[in-house]
Amino acid sequence: MDNKVAVITGAAGGMGQAFTRTLLADGMRVVGLDIAQETLSEMASCLGDRFLGIAVDLTDPAAVSESFDQIVDAYG
Repeated sequence: MDNKVAVITGAAGGMGQAFTRTLLADGMRVVGLDIAQETLSEMASCLGDRFLGIAVDLTDPAAVSESFDQIVDAYG
């Protein structure tokens, strides 16, 4: 699954972290979206450069759109 990018919403929660670790182990790049910036930063420091954490309020359509612009900038 090299060069594939998965986007996980709620990435900072228990299930989100489990999905993130599983997908990283499968060779994917993972973008974690969550409102919890501190937890996303901790995850990024532990998980390495194949993980990108983006703090976003998923109830804000403009913020979600901006997040996907960041994903495109990072991974094409």
